[in-house]
Amino acid sequence: MRGDLRVQADVGRSFTNEAGQVVRIELTGSPTRWQDIMEDGSEVQGRSQEIVYDFVANTITMIGDAHIQNPQGAFSGSTLVYDLDTQNLVGDGGVRLVIEPAASGRPARQETEQRNDDSADSSPTGND
Repeated sequence: MRGDLRVQADVGRSFTNEAGQVVRIELTGSPTRWQDIMEDGSEVQGRSQEIVYDFVANTITMIGDAHIQNPQGAFSGSTLVYDLDTQNLVGDGGVRLVIEPAASGRPARQETEQRNDDSADSSPTGND
């Protein structure tokens, strides 16, 4: 398990493989919340109605009114899948992306919104 990842939920269920190793955890709450500290010390936070943490794929799937916030901006949608290894994010259902300004003099704010159920793909931490 990751040392810097913290999760809060009302109910949690874990699933194991034949060897008894935890392969998936499903968490529900109103809402569930998680926080991850990245290698550079920056913080990524998320919340949704349900979280599925897949230890094999090392992903967090957030289902139901999902939001992720980090220093570079915010990403929301009905479902978000956050890859903890690559820090890439895929969203579905009313996806909205807000990019905050960087210290390097980028434009004050960029915002992208996708109102249909098509998927959107982004790297919220800017580490592509």
